[in-house]
Amino acid sequence: DQQEYLKIMRDNIDRLGRIINDLLDLSKIEAGRVTPNRCFLEVLPLVQHVVETMRPVADNKALQLEISLHPDLPGVFADPDKVIQVLLNLVSNAIKFTPQGGRVTIAVDELENEVRFRVSDTGIGIDPADLPRLFEKFHQVHRLSDQGVAHGTGLGLAISKRLVELHGGRIWAESRVGTGSIFSFTLPQYHVGEVFKEYLKTGIRLAKQKHSHFSILVLAIEEFNQLKTRYGPDAVDRLLKEIEQIIQATVRQRAGDVVVRWQQGETVVVLAEVSKAGSLAIAKRLKQMIEDRTYRLGHTEERISLLTVLVTYPDEAQDEEELLRVAEERLHRVTRPKRRLLVVDDEPKVRKLLKEALELRDFEVLTSASGPEALEQLKAQPVDLILLDILMPVMD
Repeated sequence: DQQEYLKIMRDNIDRLGRIINDLLDLSKIEAGRVTPNRCFLEVLPLVQHVVETMRPVADNKALQLEISLHPDLPGVFADPDKVIQVLLNLVSNAIKFTPQGGRVTIAVDELENEVRFRVSDTGIGIDPADLPRLFEKFHQVHRLSDQGVAHGTGLGLAISKRLVELHGGRIWAESRVGTGSIFSFTLPQYHVGEVFKEYLKTGIRLAKQKHSHFSILVLAIEEFNQLKTRYGPDAVDRLLKEIEQIIQATVRQRAGDVVVRWQQGETVVVLAEVSKAGSLAIAKRLKQMIEDRTYRLGHTEERISLLTVLVTYPDEAQDEEELLRVAEERLHRVTRPKRRLLVVDDEPKVRKLLKEALELRDFEVLTSASGPEALEQLKAQPVDLILLDILMPVMD
């Protein structure tokens, strides 16, 4: 008798705990105190985690728990804990209201600019009159009440709706009594520019709160386009993923370092909550690690060279827009080969003036005092442009 009474107490305490947690979650969301910690997510591992978590519950009811994913799904930019919370809630409901021997399926496919998640079941369905109020607070759908299914708080779907909307997505349900239900929600597709700017905003916000530095380190593969032309985009994409894995294994993830793609995939970006001196040390170590290896491209083993760019808040930029602009300018400067000019003039002061002015505009400048000297220089190294004085001694 004591065991039975203790079990009743424990079950009700657990239920009360869940109610309190739901109320706290909802109140924080509605007060605007929940900020998603977004990162790039691959869909398959996320769904597999949910299935593994819910598999024992489904097995207890002899339910089939299945995954149906569209091939080549794009990633999403979302908070993994929040997305898992939504999926677990929908799958738990589906299992709860599906009779023994039924089926629950998690399907994911791609829409225009969105990724759609669907949790479908072969349960008893929902009365059409309940559908419009399904995601309201404290609204409980009275289904299967005569079969002893415990009712929840009426907050799970309301919380799921708000979490999805925090990510810029939408959620809805379709159902027919006696044939089952489909709960669907969407998340925006992973867009490189949005991801990068979100990381910048978060990093600078935390740096301001802690009165610390925030640095971004951009690593670009030298001759990236030539490698893509020579070996194809698939091979180069595999190369980028391999480099990302090396960086992921090196950065301080617990300290907030993250790795994302930028600039259509040509570069890998590491965001580190460190000063410029610390970032220089990280850049040197990563560059050496990556350049010391060989990489399989097609049937060839290749070594690659990296270009690095650093920008630090607040030393070199005051906000995310300026940080991004400085990074882009520096990246453009290091990835674009300098044009080489030859200035030929017999006036030393004119040569000096032109050389300094053109070097400020990021040209490599050679100078020559006469026609014969210029011809000798051109034999040694080609140039892109010659700026030539017309009337000179010896040779015009």
